Amino acid sequence: MRPASRLLVPLSLMTLVALIGSACGGGDATSAPSATKPPPQATATARPTAAPVPTPTPPPTPTAGPDVKRGGTIIIPTQFQLQTPDPSKIYNFTTHYALGHVWSTLLKFKDRVWSDTEVEGDLAASWDISPDGKVYTFKINPSARWQNVAPVSGRPVTAADIKWTWDLENDRIVPSYGSAYRSRWPDAIDSMDAVDAKTLVVKLKAPFAPLTQGLANSTLKVLPREVFELDKEFGKNIVGSGAFQYAESNPTVRVRTRASVNYWKMGTDSQALPYVDAVEQVVFADNAALIAAIKGGQAHFNSPSGVTLDQAIDMQKTAPNVVVIRDYNLYINLVRINNAEKPWDNEKARQGIMRAIDQQRFLNDIWRQSDAPLNGPVAAGIQGWELPQDELKQLLKYDLTEAKRLIQEGGAAGVTVKLLAQAAPREPVGEAAFAFINQALNDAGIKSELFIPPGGGAAGSVLLQDRKYTVAWGTFPFEGNAWNWVRPNWYSNSSNNFFNVKDPALDKMIDDAEAEVDPAKQQSRVKDLQRYILQKAYSVPVVNGWIWVPQSKALKNYARTWPWGHNGLEHAWLER
Repeated sequence: MRPASRLLVPLSLMTLVALIGSACGGGDATSAPSATKPPPQATATARPTAAPVPTPTPPPTPTAGPDVKRGGTIIIPTQFQLQTPDPSKIYNFTTHYALGHVWSTLLKFKDRVWSDTEVEGDLAASWDISPDGKVYTFKINPSARWQNVAPVSGRPVTAADIKWTWDLENDRIVPSYGSAYRSRWPDAIDSMDAVDAKTLVVKLKAPFAPLTQGLANSTLKVLPREVFELDKEFGKNIVGSGAFQYAESNPTVRVRTRASVNYWKMGTDSQALPYVDAVEQVVFADNAALIAAIKGGQAHFNSPSGVTLDQAIDMQKTAPNVVVIRDYNLYINLVRINNAEKPWDNEKARQGIMRAIDQQRFLNDIWRQSDAPLNGPVAAGIQGWELPQDELKQLLKYDLTEAKRLIQEGGAAGVTVKLLAQAAPREPVGEAAFAFINQALNDAGIKSELFIPPGGGAAGSVLLQDRKYTVAWGTFPFEGNAWNWVRPNWYSNSSNNFFNVKDPALDKMIDDAEAEVDPAKQQSRVKDLQRYILQKAYSVPVVNGWIWVPQSKALKNYARTWPWGHNGLEHAWLER
């Protein structure tokens, strides 16, 4: 489960680059492949209301058959340098994208489509839940083994390894170790015990619905005790139980992993996975070179974000070797409201902001699309947990006359607001979106001024976290687990509750949803939570466009999914 302290705040698909600092170098440098020079850009023309979008290509569903081909290297281009090779100390997404396939997790999300929220076993072969929802019994795959690298040297992965990792990450072995695990879980879990080599029993203090999706989080790597006892960290001796083992790296150039010689899962051809020989993440200095590499067949897909609409249109026209996949965004454009500040503690004033934003016009004018789905407090891509579109159209209905009335009655008419940029709007899309929201507030009778604080986006995030703002424009964190949207962001006094919402009724709804044992009722309760948040107008979600993902046609049996890292690479193969 994502710890409540993490905040990732992209303003658009490509602004992730602007939010990450430069990485340290190190290691022996090897030259990156030269990128094909991008074609000259066409002369700019007036932006249409809605662009001619690429022909939608549905996300591929991995269906490997017995005719898979083995060998080759998957090349993943990125603009993000590896910050640390240790997955335990720093909660850093670059670790998981570059090296996440080195380690295993107890559970994982199925890697069939981008927005998959169904959980399956990784190290776990199976698990049972007691009728009262308080005891989970996990059976560890009897074939699971550590990679054949000292000091673990291919020994079996045991339930004790998982228990030890849990204790380490929750500060039970080294005080204040710092963790990717740290969250509400220590409050929910009564005990975790390895009852034998292949059986792990987790006992809860009360039913806790988020447990399995939380355990499937791609950052919760099971780590080898022997390595920690030698080095007191995991970045010097990089070894796991995943399908790929560490080979070499220069963080400013490339990170290479190769097929593990003793991976324990089998392919459809009855041989051990993975199908490919190696995976390389290659660092490109700029986006143009990265896109050119994909178009030129020197890379297989973009990571971790997609491409812009114009790039997607260009690729579909000029790169016959590339398929452009249209899929859901899993972050939400959001007007954040500080509910503790007057007059925004008045529900009518907040509802006025909601009615002032023309969602369809925003989609047409800013994203140049017309059919992308509306978002509620949970993104539309988290299927099964999202509110129906017809309902969202009513809850988020644009009505400027009604907006002005509510703003007036809520005491917000003529109030001066500095509309805070949660992150610096460094692209035309980001700037246009920021200006659109600012104008919408002014049209409704609020005196809104654009405010990018000295220091840019980083300073804006600090003001947000310190609750030193009234209204802000930005995003919800990049996330695909519905539970991670709920308690961290909306529970009273939760660390990510930057809305300053303190609502006992909402807190009880969250408690009740997390205590629900029936999976169908869990989804229903999360939907009720969203309805309540929108009715109270605690914040205003704003539509964003589709994500466009270029992928080489040579890459088979692979679909990118939302968790940090490249889940499912062990099943991918290359047509050569």
